[in-house]
Formats: sequence, C-alpha cells, structure tokens
Amino acid sequence: MIRSASVALFAALCLGMPAVGQSPEARGKAIYFGEDPSALDTTLATISSTGTSLPARVFPCANCHGEFGAGKPERGILPPNLSRTALTKPYDVFGERGRQRGPYTLETFGRALREGTDPAGNDLDVAMPRYAFSDQAIADVWHFLATVQDPQDPGISDKTLRLAFLQTGDTASRPVLRSGVMAVVDGLVEDINLQGGIHGRQLDIVHVTRPDDPAIDTAFLVMSLGRPERPPADDILLLQTQGPTGLGRRAYSLYSGREEQAAALRAYAARELTLVKLSDWSCDGAPVQMAYLVVTPDCLDDLPPDLPAFLTQSAFEALSAAQRRRLPDETYVALPSGADQIPQPSQYAFVRFMRSKQIAPGQAVMLQAQAYSLMSVAIEGLMQSGRTLSRTVFTEQIEAFDRFMGAVGPPLSFGRNRRVGNAGARIVAFSAQSQTFSPDATWIELDRPGGR
Repeated sequence: MIRSASVALFAALCLGMPAVGQSPEARGKAIYFGEDPSALDTTLATISSTGTSLPARVFPCANCHGEFGAGKPERGILPPNLSRTALTKPYDVFGERGRQRGPYTLETFGRALREGTDPAGNDLDVAMPRYAFSDQAIADVWHFLATVQDPQDPGISDKTLRLAFLQTGDTASRPVLRSGVMAVVDGLVEDINLQGGIHGRQLDIVHVTRPDDPAIDTAFLVMSLGRPERPPADDILLLQTQGPTGLGRRAYSLYSGREEQAAALRAYAARELTLVKLSDWSCDGAPVQMAYLVVTPDCLDDLPPDLPAFLTQSAFEALSAAQRRRLPDETYVALPSGADQIPQPSQYAFVRFMRSKQIAPGQAVMLQAQAYSLMSVAIEGLMQSGRTLSRTVFTEQIEAFDRFMGAVGPPLSFGRNRRVGNAGARIVAFSAQSQTFSPDATWIELDRPGGR
C-alpha cells in the first residue's frame, strides 16, 4: 500500500515537472492549447462566479482566446487579445466596459491568472477561470504569448505557403502520366501567384512520389491522387481524391473509395436486384449462395461464372484484359462518378484552363481532372480561411463546404462527421462478351452522417 502511494506521488510529481528537453515556449504552447502533457494536467481552475474548482485541463486558454490569441466572441463575452504585443502596450488600455489598465508584466500576468485582477487591480470578467499555476507554468505561458499570433503549423511564412502534391504507384512511375499531372498543378499555382497569391502569400508547390518524403512534414497541406500507400501522421492535413476514411483527424476525400463503393454495391444489389446477401469473395474457395462482392482482385481466376459479380472500381481496374473476358455475364462495377454528374460550369472551367495552358488532353486526362479538382478544393479552402491561417481554420472552412461545384465531378459537401465530399457511387453493368459498359447506370447515394 505504501509502495503504491509512493509510486502515485512520484508520478504526480513527474507530471508537474517541465518536460525534459522542451523550451519554455513549447511548454507554454502545450498549456495554451491543452496539449498532452502540460501543466494543466496537475492544476485546478476555479470559476469565480460559482467558486467551483475543476481540473484545469477543461479550460485551456485557446478555448476562449482562440488559436492566435485574438479572442473569440461568444454569448456576449469578448475575451481580450492575449498576444504579448497587446498585453504590454506602453499606455493605458480601455476595456469593453470602460475598465482601464496599464501594461502587463510577468508579475501582473501571474496575478491575473491566479487571482483574476489586471495590472490596475480591476477584477477580470467572471468567465475568466483562476488557475493554481506554479511560477514555472506562468512563465512558460508568458514566453509563448510572445509568438501566439504567429502561425504554429508548418509550411506558412509571411510571404509563402508550401503545399505538397503526392503521386504514387503507376502514376508516379510512368513519366507521361506524372508530367501530365504536374503540368496541371503547376499551371494552377502559376495562375494564383500571378494574381498575387492567396492573401498575400505565394504558393510554393513541391511534388513528391513517396508518402514518407521529408517534404511532406514541412508542407501545410498534402494533396494525394488516390489513397496514400500508408496512413499519414494524425496531424497531417490531407486532401485525397478517394477514400478510405479514418486515415487521420485531418484527412478528407473528394469521392467514394473502396469502402463506400462496397456499401453502394450492397445497396444496389438489395434495391434493384433483390439480392439480400452478397458474399465477400475470398481465396479460400468458400461456396457462394447468391452473388459475390469483389473488393480486391485476388484469386479472381477462380470466380464462379454463373453468379452475379459486384466489383469496386479499384478491383476492376486491377484486372488484366484476359481476366475481364472471364468475368460472369452479370457483372456490375461501382464508379465514383459519371460525366453526366459534372456541372457544366465545372467542365467548361477545366477545358478553358487546359486550353489556356496549352495542355493537350491525352493518357493522363482523367488524372489531370482529379488533380484539378484537388487543387480547386484546396484553393477555395485557403481563400475562405483568410490571412490568419492554420490547419484548424482550414478544416473548419472545408467542413463548411455545401455542394461545392468547382471540382470536375459531382458536387462536394463536407462536415464534422462527413470526411468524404461525395460518398455515392455510380453502378454500371459490364459486358464480358463485348468488353463495354452499359450506357445506363444507377446512382446510389449513401446516407450522409450529421444530417447534411
């Protein structure tokens, strides 16, 4: 029992100590944003209006004062600007309610956090918690507030904004495809920069072919054709053309990937063909009762020829010509979109751009359209985010998209619980005999989480 208490006490003391190797600014940033670990973990905060004390982790500074310290008005409360520049102005500052104060020092800043009074002795707003911070924690926050107004995410400077464009697999290994995509991306970047950039920042694009390329870690935003070969780090801001979902908390897909297409195929089979059971095709030779769903192209040479087959786009595209000829008479393929679903203004904009840059459509035209779509979404999100840019601000703007029509595809809508802009799929019949798709297709719209 004594040993357990000693261990607990030791752990608590360690949690309260500054992290080894961290600078005061880094520790202050962790406190400000409520990152783990920080001095908030072992500190209480008191709400002056009620006298209630709660774990300080519930009240990180950024909740009220915002990502850049400028304050976020909410419910009639206007938290003041916490940047060191604002706090230490060498003259009296008048608050919203006529309250007057002089410049803050480290000592008076500590008193504000602990006791809730400003340099003139005025009481702060009752919404401001009182923190039981140590001298070290107060000094750390004071250090960080000297830079809180500066961008905290990589790839952002006063004059430039760095983006990474990722091509992998067949696209990266075939020069004609890769160069065709790069021409579109570089052309759009050139047009933006000639117009003055985005909110005064010139776009700096870097092309990479490996998801582990060090350049990705220095970019504000990564755009990927298709799905990366490995999940990115959780804090990487990623736009990809197709799923899967769940790659990271800041990963967004424009159109349905393998998982969404499989769901659409099941829905189509049930609604249109009254097939209530699809068996996932596997290599173990297990018998299939009604039809089979193919998500990956493994072992397709052994498919039963007398039962319907349902294939995702990636499974179908991985088939050789010989394998496609051996597909069952009744075969259905899920595609993320069709030409008839692309709004005419989007088509015209893409064609005009290609002509203006004298880019001849060729083998890479579909990939070029996808690259154009990724860049259009990225540029719109950056424009809407404003000059005060961060990954959090950008994701908020992306999640506000509602039927965005700037991409070469169906309209895109995102949301907090909707990471795929258009999760539906176009189900089309494929004839193994003629090796052609049917002109008729059925669009399956998947349910939208979050009620959007």
